[in-house]
Amino acid sequence: MSTYYTKICEEFNSGDELMKAIVLNKAVIYYCLAQALVQHNESYKAVESDKGKNTADHLLADTLTVLRRQVKYNKLELRIQDGRVLVNKQTPDLFEYLSGLYSLVTDTSPVNPRYQENLEFEARLVNGQGFRKIYPLKESILAALHTFGCKDQQDKEDIFDESLLVFWKKLTQGEIGVYFSGNSQKLENCRVYNRKFYQNSKLSTFLNGISKNIFLNKTRTTGYQEFRNNNIELQGQEDLLPADTATETPALTLFLYYRHQVEERKLRTMVSILQYDCNLEDKEVRQLTGITN
Repeated sequence: MSTYYTKICEEFNSGDELMKAIVLNKAVIYYCLAQALVQHNESYKAVESDKGKNTADHLLADTLTVLRRQVKYNKLELRIQDGRVLVNKQTPDLFEYLSGLYSLVTDTSPVNPRYQENLEFEARLVNGQGFRKIYPLKESILAALHTFGCKDQQDKEDIFDESLLVFWKKLTQGEIGVYFSGNSQKLENCRVYNRKFYQNSKLSTFLNGISKNIFLNKTRTTGYQEFRNNNIELQGQEDLLPADTATETPALTLFLYYRHQVEERKLRTMVSILQYDCNLEDKEVRQLTGITN
């Protein structure tokens, strides 16, 4: 594999040049990536042994197509360092990343022996019949919402229901798909993947992310509306949050929502957030928080 790294590093001086070559379909980069996977990837070898070289190569082509799409739409950043190509600001190494991507493409393709089972489960979810299977995740999601700051039980229940609706819409619109890793259809083995960019996560993680986003959006709206309704005067200062920019400063709107619940000892932390995340002047922050020293 070091041979292909050497070739790539000889051809390209930086990650930016490499990404540009991927988007422009430069033959040399695709040759190096493809040959590295053919010779060193265990998933490729397993598919080749079981289904034949044509099938393995077809999945390889799909994998490289997804890689190009991720780079083109800024879902992936590459950098060259010490003779290696790394993904984003952290490892893994690019070839390690591609190996995982090849496995994901394989797991979500008809090559997977459990492909039909995955399709049937997805169809049951689309028809609304499969949600009973994922309902046991409810308690953990409600607990996560509580930790995130949502204390009202009814609000948590409503957000959970909304998160299922968002999940269902994404599924029915073909934006995401589901599959099971491991050897059984256990709930903990259920994973969600984006059909275009192939990012994937556990179903529980995915639903947690949706529910937190819903809560955050509700918090922004509620906090700002409270701020406007109470007609807070900032001692001659203009409103800090014009209506057309209300949703662009989440730290500020979150603070407006929580300001009556924040403990005194935590106010200093909030001040730092407002100053550095929201770019507010010190005087404005002190007026907003009521701190005078």
